[in-house]
Amino acid sequence: RLRCDWSSDVCSSDLLYRAQGKYVEAEPLHKRALAIYEKALGPDHPYVATSLGNYAALLQKTQRNAEAVKMEARARSIRAKHADENPTK
Repeated sequence: RLRCDWSSDVCSSDLLYRAQGKYVEAEPLHKRALAIYEKALGPDHPYVATSLGNYAALLQKTQRNAEAVKMEARARSIRAKHADENPTK
């Protein structure tokens, strides 16, 4: 069984690379973290939505806007499914 803490480490490395402007290095790490979250938690988990949103931001930085729009749309869909579980106050 997969553990999510390893994917958090991968995602943290991705975020570090992104902060340094190393987008080429960040993308494979982010893909890996997203795959781990999806396999371990399911495709509609809120962590997957967060990962998709982060990936969309990376894609926007690399001028891949069409791909970013698709990722963000999926993230919004997942968040909408879970909105009743975590209502804002």
